[in-house]
Amino acid sequence: MSGTKQRPVEEIYVVGITRWLFGIFVAASLAVIFLLNSTTNAELKLLVNQFPEVSGAFKSTFIHTYRMGMTFVLFVVDIIVVGPFAYLGYFSEHIKPRPGRFVNSVSFFDLGILAALIYTITIGCMNFVITNSVAESPRDVNVNAIVVLLGAAFLAWALLLLAKIYSYSRDQRKELKKYAIRLY
Repeated sequence: MSGTKQRPVEEIYVVGITRWLFGIFVAASLAVIFLLNSTTNAELKLLVNQFPEVSGAFKSTFIHTYRMGMTFVLFVVDIIVVGPFAYLGYFSEHIKPRPGRFVNSVSFFDLGILAALIYTITIGCMNFVITNSVAESPRDVNVNAIVVLLGAAFLAWALLLLAKIYSYSRDQRKELKKYAIRLY
């Protein structure tokens, strides 16, 4: 070889998963932001009219700030969800899990992106279900199916996270614990 360094196949595969997953996350985020911002004032008025006990000033404020507020919340929570996993993935990169497991090709950053993706899709579904429930001509959608699918996606994510954590030895998990962000 003339000075070129070959990377291991596993490293190339990890980069491929991260880029692929991040691309899906960005596309889903843009689609949900478009969905949130395409909610019309008429749909929001139908929603707030379901609550006659709420003051007119609050209704007006809700109608005029819903799209911006939901977009901001989506953006901030996505950062909050991905952040700890990115931190853990970056600072624990020197800790290598036991070889020969599928979850070795999934990084902690990937798990953070996957959690944010599930949250983003949940926000989009929530917006659709709420505005659809008060629409003049609602679409026939099984809300229970949406809840079950999102719950199954979250459960699969939690199981993948557990599999990733337990792909490390006991001593490695203790070292990983040093890099975990504590919320207390």
